[in-house]
Amino acid sequence: MKLSEGVEAAIHCATLLAQLEEGRAMPASALAEYHGLSPSYLLKHLKTLAAAGILESVPGPHGGYRLALSPDAITLLDVVLAIEGPKPAFRCAEIRQRGPGALEPRAYTRPCGIKLRCCGPSRPIAPSCARRGSQM
Repeated sequence: MKLSEGVEAAIHCATLLAQLEEGRAMPASALAEYHGLSPSYLLKHLKTLAAAGILESVPGPHGGYRLALSPDAITLLDVVLAIEGPKPAFRCAEIRQRGPGALEPRAYTRPCGIKLRCCGPSRPIAPSCARRGSQM
């Protein structure tokens, strides 16, 4: 899976903010300069992290951004989902129903097993691959 540059920027910023003294904040412009990023580009992602409750915006002359939670309470997945959104990375186009190996449309009475594994509840993929008669 390839993640956007925004995820990388968000992770680096959260890591840097986690190292600040408690109660301190860092301006978006300083974060952008530190990471060599455009301030407007980074600000978009910082606002997204704040909206997700990962960062908080602190107004005033000594304001900026700081973590809204303890660093131990923030996971990489939290940051990825805040930036990329909750939609699954896999989108099943039902290619099993096309091409020379496709069955008659009425044969596809159940959802694609791969789609269920990738987009449904987390489960290991191995058991479904070993099952006989699976409609993958």
